[in-house]
Amino acid sequence: MDEKPFPHITEEEAAPRHLGLRETIARNDSAVQTEGENELETRIRRLLGLSGYEARAYLALLALGRARPPEVAKAARIPAQRVYDVLRSLAALGLVGEEGGHYYIIDPRRALKAKAEERVAKAVSEAAELEKLGEELSRLAKQASEEYVKIVYGVEESVAHAAETLARCKEPPVFMAYKVLDRLSQLWPVLGLLVEKLPQGTIIVVPRNASIPSSYVEEVKKHGVRLVASDAAIMDLMAACDTVIIGLPSAPHGVIALVISNPVFTEALKKRLQEIIEQGQAL
Repeated sequence: MDEKPFPHITEEEAAPRHLGLRETIARNDSAVQTEGENELETRIRRLLGLSGYEARAYLALLALGRARPPEVAKAARIPAQRVYDVLRSLAALGLVGEEGGHYYIIDPRRALKAKAEERVAKAVSEAAELEKLGEELSRLAKQASEEYVKIVYGVEESVAHAAETLARCKEPPVFMAYKVLDRLSQLWPVLGLLVEKLPQGTIIVVPRNASIPSSYVEEVKKHGVRLVASDAAIMDLMAACDTVIIGLPSAPHGVIALVISNPVFTEALKKRLQEIIEQGQAL
């Protein structure tokens, strides 16, 4: 069989092919970048509740750092007549600032942390309102079992259930703190809101060798809370009225909590906690 010679390609013929390849790669890189930007824009809109124009203006200002409205409108592909309202809306949300006709990004870590704390405070308040509503509705029910066992996921949900219990319970609760102390500074924005709602006479049992920063100790005591050190403090829990909440660390959720509403079980645990308190050492 005759072999066909390999075709020879001149530099002039190869140049357009190389150019086409570069254009293809550039288009693909641009497509990947656009897909990433769209994903980030979607997350910003979902978590911050922004409109499409607001999310695009925010992302544009992140890249520009500091800019006048027309510059933001051009970078974000927003109609010039709309960009002023969009930027004023972002400023009202505490996400951007304005000075001398220029808009600038407020540190996202600080701005979004403030948003998170607002939502936690709102969740705690709404949880207390829901608990109060549940009490009112339960009086209308002829037969309703108040005993239950359920699992809740996440720090906010766990704290919300604790707040619900405190809202309806007239007796000071007893807490045991163990693993939560390892993440105290990280969890304090949420736990601090709960501490502010603790009634006088609340007791927190902590491990005898626990190293707790004095600032947290002073803040807790300021609300009339007693701290007791004991070797028996080996888990995180709360007992109040007819409810026990037991928390455990969970990698996917941060915290997973078991909520038990049963007067017999709660009373038995409170008696055991009282023994631990009497044998413990006041801090």
